[in-house]
Amino acid sequence: LLGNGATFKEVSKRVVEDFEIPLPPLEEQKRIAAILDKADGVRQKREQAIKLADDFLRATFLEMFGDPVGNPKGWKKNKIKKGVLDITSGWSAIGGNIPCKSNEFGVLKISSVTSGIFKPEENKVVDCETISASKKLILPKKGDLLFSRANTRELVAAICMVHQDYDNLFLPDKLWSIKLNHELLLPEFFLILIQNEKVRELLTKQATGTSGSMLNISKSKFEETEIIFPEINVQKDFCNAFRKTIALKAKLIKSNELANESFNSLSQKVF
Repeated sequence: LLGNGATFKEVSKRVVEDFEIPLPPLEEQKRIAAILDKADGVRQKREQAIKLADDFLRATFLEMFGDPVGNPKGWKKNKIKKGVLDITSGWSAIGGNIPCKSNEFGVLKISSVTSGIFKPEENKVVDCETISASKKLILPKKGDLLFSRANTRELVAAICMVHQDYDNLFLPDKLWSIKLNHELLLPEFFLILIQNEKVRELLTKQATGTSGSMLNISKSKFEETEIIFPEINVQKDFCNAFRKTIALKAKLIKSNELANESFNSLSQKVF
């Protein structure tokens, strides 16, 4: 131990100055720095590519449908409820401070939806004994749209899509599961529509609440909101572009994870 003192350890400036560390030759340091810079550059390019995929989806949406609020392309408009089959809220069970394991049940947190990408790890473990046998749990299934009806003004009205089934997770009462009539609205179209800045602003203005930190959008106000209903064939064209982009994005995310692992492994080896 280099620190001195009975109750509070401190290291003197002289001890630090005299402490010897292994120092590679200058040329070796330059070589290591070049390798790490190159590896970090690969990571940054992967992250930029992921962002570009998101930007491409938003740009494609605007190109095909225009501003969904101003509606310059003259699409038919209807209330959301015309294209919705069912909106179901969950049950806010009392959960622990840690996420559940694969053999446990977990209630989703609002943060599982906030980013616009479903994050199943954002959950709280729930004791199975506290769940009544008669309690109907809303489990997130592949293709479901999850909507945050309550949150802060900046985060309320977030929406995401679930890409696989989760049999040990369930929704809280602050999240809705939205089922659409696919003859009128397709999930991929509706997802990007609600994520549109102007549409989300429209929904946020309808949120009410006495608390400055938590606002709520009622089901009736959500259903009464008018949106565009483009022809289903045009929506299908957008969905095709959406699926291809999401598949590419998934590969980029996986590649980025591998790049991060390689960078961390490389850093440990050289240092």
